[in-house]
Amino acid sequence: MPLKFAVLVCASPDSPFSNTALQFCRSVIESGNTLCEVFFFNRGVLNCLQDEPKSNTTARWLQFFMEHQVEAQCCVAAVEHQSLTAAQLNRKSQVVGLGQLVENCLHADRVVTFGSR
Repeated sequence: MPLKFAVLVCASPDSPFSNTALQFCRSVIESGNTLCEVFFFNRGVLNCLQDEPKSNTTARWLQFFMEHQVEAQCCVAAVEHQSLTAAQLNRKSQVVGLGQLVENCLHADRVVTFGSR
């Protein structure tokens, strides 16, 4: 029986943990399991910027979300803490509260975190 995974990304795009998280998400899908949502917290929300010239990590995340129809959820408090607005995030990202992370965890069989909270 396939497992349902929720992923929490706290690592910024320049962190190796961000790339590891992306590879993990791809592996979950390729192995026949379900990736429910990917929640971006703290500096992890920077992975969802629409125009980030310093890193192609943001472009790879966007490509992944478009290819696999997975939700990219960004913590509203983290977005505000980084002085960002929803308009600065890519088109596949939505700004949500921490309650959504709790909901994701309740529906997943496994929750995996990348980066430090």
